[in-house]
Amino acid sequence: MTKKSFVGRFQTVSAIKRAALLIVLVGCSTWVFSGSIEPIPEEGGFSGRVNVGAGWFRVKSNTIAGSRFGDLSQDRIDSLYDDPDSETVIMPAINGELRYTFGDTRTQVFVGNALEDWIRFDLSTALGVRKQWDETGIFEGSFLFSAVPTEIWEDPYITGTKREETDRTSTGGRLSWSRIMNSNFHVSYSYRDIDIDDELSGTTLLPPAQREQLSREGDHHKAEVLYIHQLCENQWIAPTFYYSHFGLDGDAMSNDAYTFMLTHTFATEKWRLVSNLSYGFADYDERNPIYGKTQDADRYGISTTVFFPNFFNVENLTGILGVAYWLKDTNIDFYDSEIIALTASTMYRF
Repeated sequence: MTKKSFVGRFQTVSAIKRAALLIVLVGCSTWVFSGSIEPIPEEGGFSGRVNVGAGWFRVKSNTIAGSRFGDLSQDRIDSLYDDPDSETVIMPAINGELRYTFGDTRTQVFVGNALEDWIRFDLSTALGVRKQWDETGIFEGSFLFSAVPTEIWEDPYITGTKREETDRTSTGGRLSWSRIMNSNFHVSYSYRDIDIDDELSGTTLLPPAQREQLSREGDHHKAEVLYIHQLCENQWIAPTFYYSHFGLDGDAMSNDAYTFMLTHTFATEKWRLVSNLSYGFADYDERNPIYGKTQDADRYGISTTVFFPNFFNVENLTGILGVAYWLKDTNIDFYDSEIIALTASTMYRF
């Protein structure tokens, strides 16, 4: 199998998502891994979570524009064959989830950004329902949509003049099964239809037939398997495997992507230390018409995060500090990426 870039399609997604994925992918217990893995409470009523924080990011990328809160790459480049320059930005992060539980049936309706999405910095908003059967597990079905669009370049390959931004959104759904047969296994499947307001990749360089090879719109299928294993009283490990299929309109951008993650957590009464390693690659369908070859890249990440429960002696408030490094090395210098990130945030649960 030829290793290909895991980020060919993800280049249309904010690099901040990828950095924060490494910062906050955590595993100290089922509490920090996933809101859907948490048992649904037997008492009815409202509950939820609010996260507020900020991060410092040093990003190298030629392909992404940024977000409503800051720019992550230059709007003008002078060459299609050089490594990207770095940009530094401080960005806020505010998200949460509101739930209502019907305690007599162990059923829960929710809206917002679920905890399992937040720890992967998936900014999609979910609206759905969860149901728990004690011996069988927890099932979830939800509708996914982009409450906040990601900003990308209409045509990232323009040189010598200003590039224009456009919005990338997606809609779809997710099905998941957690605590499978009263175990620590979790599986999920999601589908999303990706839409770009103005998809103009390669307009200034290529004829229409070749231009279509670079289209970043289309379907995204993703499957996940997660297992949480307790090593001892205060340590856990969690191997995770993701498979993504991007069936995009552009064959040169369509790919099958694979990601492997291993998370280790050490917990005390006062803090939790979480360390994460990540590796990913992908197989692309066709060669890139601009460069005459198919991307060949590997993606590596490492992060450490510290959690402080009962922050400042406030019950249900958690302080979070994280640092991460992420690198994508490809045979096409234009697509090389590097991210260094420092984050600080608080999470309040009610």
